[in-house]
Amino acid sequence: MYNEKVLKNFANPHNAGGLHKANAVGKIGNVLKGDIVKFYFKINDETKIIEEARFKTFGCTAAIACSNIACDMVKGKTIEEALLVSNGDIIKALGGLPMDKIYCVTSVEGAIKETVNNYKKNE
Repeated sequence: MYNEKVLKNFANPHNAGGLHKANAVGKIGNVLKGDIVKFYFKINDETKIIEEARFKTFGCTAAIACSNIACDMVKGKTIEEALLVSNGDIIKALGGLPMDKIYCVTSVEGAIKETVNNYKKNE
């Protein structure tokens, strides 16, 4: 069902957990589907570059794998570049997802946007 890259990101999510020095936090959830995604970013206030990204996700294998890879994808990007990370980019980075799990990435993309937008509100 899942490819090796998805399973690796699920089994060893190196970005899992909170981030005490985060200055941007965003959470999105779909209670009906059960996925809740929360991101923690440490953003450099001068350069607007995301220096660290972590997550806490309550969800299926795909949701956790998508959250983990998304953290890798936004690290080193400016907040404006991070807003451009799409569902398709995340799916491609994972080498694909089963069709019945595509909805999982929607929460992840939404949580990236929520985290960046929360940061912008507090600038």
